[in-house]
Amino acid sequence: MANHLEGRNMKRKIRIKAITSVVLFSFIFLFLAASCLRSKEPPPDIVLWTSFGDQELEIVKQIADKFGKKKNKKILVVKVPFNELDIKFQIASPAGQGPDLIIGPHDWVGAFVTAELLSPITESEVSQDQKSKFNQMGIECMTYDSKLYGIPIFLETIAIIYNKKLVQKKPETMEELLETATAFNDPGKDQYGFFYEITNFYYSWPFFSAFGTKIFGETDGKIDVNKILVNSPETIDALNFISKLKNQDKLIPDGATTDMMQSKFFDQRLQFCLNGPWMLGDLKKRGIDFEIIPIPPMKDGRIPKPFVGVQGMMLNAQSKNRGLAIEFMMYLNNPDNQRELSLASGRIPSCKETLVLLKDQENIVKFARAAEVGTPMPTHPAARQVWGPMSEALQLTIIDGKNPEEVMKFQVQRIKKDIKFMME
Repeated sequence: MANHLEGRNMKRKIRIKAITSVVLFSFIFLFLAASCLRSKEPPPDIVLWTSFGDQELEIVKQIADKFGKKKNKKILVVKVPFNELDIKFQIASPAGQGPDLIIGPHDWVGAFVTAELLSPITESEVSQDQKSKFNQMGIECMTYDSKLYGIPIFLETIAIIYNKKLVQKKPETMEELLETATAFNDPGKDQYGFFYEITNFYYSWPFFSAFGTKIFGETDGKIDVNKILVNSPETIDALNFISKLKNQDKLIPDGATTDMMQSKFFDQRLQFCLNGPWMLGDLKKRGIDFEIIPIPPMKDGRIPKPFVGVQGMMLNAQSKNRGLAIEFMMYLNNPDNQRELSLASGRIPSCKETLVLLKDQENIVKFARAAEVGTPMPTHPAARQVWGPMSEALQLTIIDGKNPEEVMKFQVQRIKKDIKFMME
């Protein structure tokens, strides 16, 4: 009964929460007006929304054109800015004006499912054999309450990237990395050993995971949002470890951001950084000789496990061409098409065969190895209420010097309050 009420209440909250009816009808009016203007042309058979960048977008359009010619159907690919994509989908879909398919991060799945915006894909539509051709973590990330809601395209994670000109020997443990970095570190000379945006929970999570932090507990094998576990001795140990990087080892400069980290690395004044494949294009342009490795284990064997995110293609519950939409979804994600998309983006393909085809692409393979030990980002909508408080906890304890036990007590209460508000 409690789970039923939780789902019902959350559904009510998530469904376009904080969007006024005026804005809603304004958007719908614009969609309808646009439809009228296009009425002289036959409508597309399938519409796909994506926020992909130019290179990836062009590949998707080429794949859509090939599929359309093969099936004698019209496939329309529409670019929507990422910061507008989920909101526009939530507004347009209930009115029947959304796309048949949407490409987005897997942590949208839970919220979209709860708002009844996505339709599960059945075993008869995508068989177990077809699913087995994709990375298991990718399939799990596109699954919610044991039902599949999309097909994974890319996996994304972070790893250690180091400048081979400044680092003579690959570190085998995190302690060895920090020892090398501390010896090189000299802010007075504008040279740095290792830093990253420590107040960003996404980037700091690997160290929380190494110390054993858990976000939610489980009941009957499912995430239980009433069991918030981040206030634990393991979390305090992780906060103390990260704090030491700045306040004792003096590795983290004041105001450290990802942009600052990248700037120092591009100028070859930083040995080690913690970042994702989105940095590689700029590294290659600058001709920097770099190496990518998974975040090294602690000397006692504990493994830092970065978050793994998935970009996937999801099926709109309102799609009027469901069969064709799923067929196009599988076509776009066949090994050859995923190969073209991965080459355009440098991201990890979810199709196992594609990764074999890309075995000569060293950087993609290295990030794939880093993802193997990663932690899937939670798909439950309540997880969104954790990121802000945990980033604030990092700021308060490490930068402002507040007591970590007191900070975590407060932040857990805030998380509980925010989740409760979301579900009311």
